[in-house]
Amino acid sequence: MRASSAMLGLSARTSAPVRLVLLDAFGTLLRPRIAPHLQYGEEAHKLGIEYDADKLAPAFKQAFKHLAAAHPSYAPLGPDAWWTRLIVRTFAECAPSASSSQVTGELAPRLLRRFASKEAYELFPETLEALQALRALPPARAPDVVLASNGDARIVAALRQLLAAHSAAHLLELRPGLRLSPRLTWDLRASKPERAFFRRVLARVGAASEEQAEGEGERWDEMARQTLVVGDMQAEDYDGARAAGTQVLLLDRNGTQRDVESDVRIESLNEVALYVQQANAHR
Repeated sequence: MRASSAMLGLSARTSAPVRLVLLDAFGTLLRPRIAPHLQYGEEAHKLGIEYDADKLAPAFKQAFKHLAAAHPSYAPLGPDAWWTRLIVRTFAECAPSASSSQVTGELAPRLLRRFASKEAYELFPETLEALQALRALPPARAPDVVLASNGDARIVAALRQLLAAHSAAHLLELRPGLRLSPRLTWDLRASKPERAFFRRVLARVGAASEEQAEGEGERWDEMARQTLVVGDMQAEDYDGARAAGTQVLLLDRNGTQRDVESDVRIESLNEVALYVQQANAHR
């Protein structure tokens, strides 16, 4: 693989070792098989719910925007109630004649189940290889790897199913393949790009007996410097990681995020293990 600027630039600047990698999920490890609103439409069709196809996408986007602003980090509703409200708001707009009891009692549960499974998602082509490469690093130089996502437990369940569908599944169980439990917005009561999200992840990883630790102070500053955040969103992943004081690689598969410096942009997940290997060469 051609070395990216992130690889070439690593040796040209002082870099701390990488002892912890925080991997984003949605858009980084996996993606929807088709757009989420189209999957909503498929499930509605199965139930005989008539909806305006032209209004479905904007209704979904507006409902998501409203819920994200009104109830950030799913609080205080919890993920199930949060997504159910989003589904209800979406179909109230694009399918006003639909029975509210059918949307709440039938459609919402179907969608919640779908998005907790491999039916809704697919891995990116290099995901499996990239995770295997991280796991294959020599023990003395291998970082812990944590899934750090703004999603909820459903995306973890879907990822687990997708990995299990491959012949190398025994190598990539979330435990111990990714070694540590996923860290999610609902559990942390914070979302990317908030500094608190990343710092609370560090606290949960580094102080199992201090579940309420906020990850602030000299100890956590040093841990942040030795943490690498990998994600595909400039605001959520790159800006958030910078604010939290961690290292960061912005996954830019399509080469569209040119306003971010080239030495932290990568084109493939396969470059993550190479970066870690170089950073930990003298560890």
